[in-house]
Amino acid sequence: MVRGDPLSIDELTRALPGHDAVLSALGVHPRQAFRPHTLVQDCAASTVVAMTSAGVKRFVLVSAAVLFPEKGPRFAFLRWMLKYVMRDLSRAEEIVRATSVDWTIARPPRLLNTADEVYRSLPDALPARGRSISFRAVAAFMLDAIESHTHVHQIVGLAS
Repeated sequence: MVRGDPLSIDELTRALPGHDAVLSALGVHPRQAFRPHTLVQDCAASTVVAMTSAGVKRFVLVSAAVLFPEKGPRFAFLRWMLKYVMRDLSRAEEIVRATSVDWTIARPPRLLNTADEVYRSLPDALPARGRSISFRAVAAFMLDAIESHTHVHQIVGLAS
């Protein structure tokens, strides 16, 4: 692990040689979520430039299930409440999808701090009854996707 600035292309480029993949699970502090911000999209942009420069081809980005076109009052409320997070994540996804790297975008619902590492995944949709998932399960999915080289160029919904 290397401490650095995820917005710095130079720092990222220096840290990447010899690595097989980049896993990104960045997000804003909860207080910032209700204000306009561009942290994730800015970090995605600097990361893919650094990856290209360093020759690293595999990238997994954590986004959010609220970007799926689910219907109902619960999702409508979440979209209204998380409009700035959605805008930032949507733009980050656009940046990543427009690159030549082998990307996977993971879209989990509400994240829980539990020890559970079991996950269900579904390309292009949130799995049925997908209301929550643990941080550890999202990490397990990311590592599994890297190690098995699955879900390349896919957006994947996750749930416990």
